[in-house]
Amino acid sequence: MASSDYHQVTTLVQRLGRLLNPVTLVELIREVIAAVTDPPPGDPAALEALAQAYRTAAQDLRPLTPARVPTAFTEAAAALDDLAETVREQRRRHTELRLALRAAAHDATHVGAAPLPDPTALDDVVRRVNELVAVYTASLDAADRVASRFTDLAGRARAAAGVDGGLPPAEAVVLAAQMVTVPGIGDGYDDGILSAAQLRLAGWRRAGLSPADHAAFIRLLGDAGSDAERAWLHKALVAGHPMAELIEFAGTIRDRDTGWLDAHLSLIDRGGTGNQSRLAHDVRQYEDTTCGTTCLIITRAEADPLYALSLTAGDFPARFAAERARVHDETNVLWPEALGTSPQGMARYLSANTGIRHDWHLVDDTEARRISSVLREIVAAADHGHPVPVLVGGPVPRHYVLVVGHSAGDVLVYEPTSGDTVRVPGADFLAGTLQPRTGFPHIQAVVLPDTAH
Repeated sequence: MASSDYHQVTTLVQRLGRLLNPVTLVELIREVIAAVTDPPPGDPAALEALAQAYRTAAQDLRPLTPARVPTAFTEAAAALDDLAETVREQRRRHTELRLALRAAAHDATHVGAAPLPDPTALDDVVRRVNELVAVYTASLDAADRVASRFTDLAGRARAAAGVDGGLPPAEAVVLAAQMVTVPGIGDGYDDGILSAAQLRLAGWRRAGLSPADHAAFIRLLGDAGSDAERAWLHKALVAGHPMAELIEFAGTIRDRDTGWLDAHLSLIDRGGTGNQSRLAHDVRQYEDTTCGTTCLIITRAEADPLYALSLTAGDFPARFAAERARVHDETNVLWPEALGTSPQGMARYLSANTGIRHDWHLVDDTEARRISSVLREIVAAADHGHPVPVLVGGPVPRHYVLVVGHSAGDVLVYEPTSGDTVRVPGADFLAGTLQPRTGFPHIQAVVLPDTAH
């Protein structure tokens, strides 16, 4: 039985309780037994292995990282152990009740040794099935409790995504713990080198390499000087670079400290509020009409560290300026450049340069239901590591900002005019009161990744 199908069993129990025709009793009991054949979902051994991976990572990282990371891993391990214990107990209980149900079913479908329906024994069947429904419900409740406990654990979504993608649990946990940390920016938001989506893809891309390329990539990981380097190598793999480029990239970043890596392989730190700068140069728009262009460059750099390095490896101010001009021209072939960048042009560029199709959507923030739905989509994309360009304005569209993170009821927004990331209450999106933080009050369009394709 699937984890959510216990409602089907409940329906069958109700039918049993109302049953008046003994002729159909045998078939209905068989249907009930078939519906509860599978034990509650979950693999206790796998859960315990993942818990152990978190504990091992906590021990390994404790001397090297802030206390919050090892503590979060220890709490995650405890939550997983609790879930494993519950699943094991409920699966044992399921086996026990299945045997009791079979006995009760025999009594309800036989009179002595004769295969005749006996509706007088029906109550025992109903009771056993209700007990099995309670087993499934207890398992689901336990999973919900663990999910709730994981809500505030750093790296929980990204680590789980890595395991889901096929990475060994211990490796996924360590990779998920690698953060971009730039002086002046806090760590209240998820600023992992690898987003949840990238960690999942990392396992898939590794598994899809040819034997020769897989062996070469494993050698690169072994030669890397730190876990941070290994995280950046995985990010480059996910971005789709061929092995020759990955080998060159590995040589460039080998034995670099984390400060150098963060400064050269990313353009913003999604960990908190503050001014975004790289190599003593503000990462912002320097022209009146390149707010959208700047958001596009940052979004692409978040997906591809080799692209970021192409801007930071030399004269960053000059390369950044040239790239703004190039991208602005590329995205405004028919659209007048003096008007900035159209939402269609933003979506086309991101679709072509991030490997994920993007679509743009008009938004009317006077419709409470619509803006609430759009805000959930924005937050979900940001939580998975996909920055979201948002077009804001007053009577007419005027300016692009970039949603890069989310925590509790607040949204982290990169504002390209100043080059600052700012904390914006979600309520401001709903109320049309964005002006103090974005320069304009209303959200009018959004460019969202279509992660289902």
